[in-house]
Amino acid sequence: MRPILILAALLFLPLAAAAQTRAEPQRLRFEVYWGGFHSGDVMFTQEGALAAQQTGLVMQSRGLLNWLSQLAIQSEAQAQWGNPGPDRIAYETRFTTRRAKRELAMATDPLTRRVELTKDKVDYFAPLDPELDADKVPPVPPEERIGVVDPLTAIQLYRFRVRQAVEEGGPKRFTVKVFDGRRRFDLEVQVQGRGSRNIRNRVYPVIETEARMKPLHGFLERYRKMWDNALFEVRLNPEDDYVAVQIVAETFLVATMVNFLERCPPAGPCLPEVKP
Repeated sequence: MRPILILAALLFLPLAAAAQTRAEPQRLRFEVYWGGFHSGDVMFTQEGALAAQQTGLVMQSRGLLNWLSQLAIQSEAQAQWGNPGPDRIAYETRFTTRRAKRELAMATDPLTRRVELTKDKVDYFAPLDPELDADKVPPVPPEERIGVVDPLTAIQLYRFRVRQAVEEGGPKRFTVKVFDGRRRFDLEVQVQGRGSRNIRNRVYPVIETEARMKPLHGFLERYRKMWDNALFEVRLNPEDDYVAVQIVAETFLVATMVNFLERCPPAGPCLPEVKP
């Protein structure tokens, strides 16, 4: 997975806060802007109550990013929640780019409580630069795959802890431990306080939060340095069940922004079709 795929996964960690307390199916649409240009569309889906949730994410690159990468991601996760957080997870993801296609699946082993890979298949459509071959990086150690969550389950945990901080006097600093099947990283989160933001000509009440990334295992050294301490500004709407109405990352070469666009109907198209 190239850095743009990691960025996509990280940017969408908190997106689905809107659906956490609603049992009925939810479909939320977001737009991604890269360097000020529309670069991607995202749909997040969720079903089930907090104790047992099914979540999904579909992303399609647009514009210049689509010309560069032809990135498409489809992921699903199931999580059973205990106390105080996710107890068991099952996660699948499929992504394609101009150069490769990968299918990955993982699940919690009920005996060891460790998250184990159950599938990892990759097909390359173009020669791979040996210096960029992430398969040569040592795998994440077994002890680092206990007490972790997949990227989609991290959505629930992120929102859950922010809500606790705002409404129940919980800690305003916390860590989300994430394993995406190949990399292990922490998100160190700080809840900063209330404010308001004008987003797409609409003013939202927001809870301002920051998440800093700490890459731990599974990264090529050049990418570990790039991602170390990367900052994501996440703005959640407390009056709409903590929808993440905006996420901004300015750590990289160009600013990346994700904006909440709309709730989609239960059936029918949610994302626009990709034009040839």
